[in-house]
Amino acid sequence: NIKFCEKVSLAIEEDYPDWMKIKGVQLGGSAEVLIKKEEIARVQKLYLDKFPFVANFPLSDIVFCQVTPKIIYFLDYEKGFDHRDIIEN
Repeated sequence: NIKFCEKVSLAIEEDYPDWMKIKGVQLGGSAEVLIKKEEIARVQKLYLDKFPFVANFPLSDIVFCQVTPKIIYFLDYEKGFDHRDIIEN
C-alpha cells in the first residue's frame, strides 16, 4: 500500500509471446496518492481522454498516483535475456 511504503517499480512493454524480443522501459522510484482536487480533476480528464469508455465507471473509486522515477532502464532482450541499459542524467 502506497500510504505505508512509497517505493514502487513498474514496467512498460507490450505483451511479447517471444520473451527474447521484449523491449520496453523499467523504472524504480516513489509514488504518492494524489489528494488535491485540482490535480485529481486534471488527471481524470487525461484518463477519460485516453480511455473514453471508462466514462461510465465510478471515477471516485479510482485512486490516481504520481510516480517519481529514481532509476530508469531500457529493456532490450534481443541483446540477451534480461538485458537492460540504465538511463543516467
